[in-house]
Amino acid sequence: DIKLFNAVIDTWAKSRRREAGTKAEMWLKRLEKEAGRIGDEELRPTTVVYTSVMDAWAKSGDPEAPEHVEAILDRMLKRYEAGDKRVRPDLTSFNTAINTWAMSHRKNAGARAEDALERLDEFAKRRGDVELRPDTISYNAVLDAWAKSGDPAAPERAEAIVIHMVKLFDEGNVRVKPD
Repeated sequence: DIKLFNAVIDTWAKSRRREAGTKAEMWLKRLEKEAGRIGDEELRPTTVVYTSVMDAWAKSGDPEAPEHVEAILDRMLKRYEAGDKRVRPDLTSFNTAINTWAMSHRKNAGARAEDALERLDEFAKRRGDVELRPDTISYNAVLDAWAKSGDPAAPERAEAIVIHMVKLFDEGNVRVKPD
């Protein structure tokens, strides 16, 4: 049952242990293999399962977590665009990727988080899905990534992001209300 697999994956995510991402991804691969082996549609991983694995990586503290999270998001996007509607990345999927960069404290974290934000916005626009557009949480995570990056350009990028948020809000996008 997919709920059992996701329960194990979610437990690894909540453990915050260094090996959590590796273990959660192992369970994801096991689920994918089992679904393929028996041909059970109901056992195929869903958005929730993939995002739970991303969350396990994000909370693991593993220095390579951002790359693993982006790779999982890429897998989701490829599968979705190939017709698998069960793995349509949602706002939580993208926000997890953005947050993982913020938690990495890397010098390139701000730029990479901002790239993920732009990717989310483009994905939502292509789908015509207003509910999938970046929200205040998305923008705040990018601001957090810039703040923690130590990049000399961080203050100017943060200002530009806030100005953009205010502009979007003034144009009627209540999802990006600056807080």
